[in-house]
Amino acid sequence: MSQCKLGLLQPHKSESGREGPVREECLADRLKDGAPSLAFGLRCATAVGSALRELHSSGCVHGAVGPECVLLGPYGAMLAPPSGTPRRADRRDDIYQFGTLLYQIVTGESPPRDATRVVFPLTAPRIGPDGI
Repeated sequence: MSQCKLGLLQPHKSESGREGPVREECLADRLKDGAPSLAFGLRCATAVGSALRELHSSGCVHGAVGPECVLLGPYGAMLAPPSGTPRRADRRDDIYQFGTLLYQIVTGESPPRDATRVVFPLTAPRIGPDGI
């Protein structure tokens, strides 16, 4: 079992009225099976983006945005506080890490470590009459 599956969300009442803890799963575990559906990915990205907006508007930063900090529960995704030793970070770090997270959500893989930038063509390649 991975470390991020050990936590619990706050107790809640089920439909039957019983109260109890809800198991959580982190996005890193979900990404082990590859890229999630587009709808699921958009919900996660929106939740993390909203959480970062709230953090930044209150003058705080996260400093460790990644799939292991995105907790998935019955009520959607939430951004967990970073674990480990705090490090110096600013909004730019969060934004870069959010971009990396988006890459992981879309592709199901971590960005290449040796890539300093990803270049996307601005226009579609032209295909001639012979298919080249």
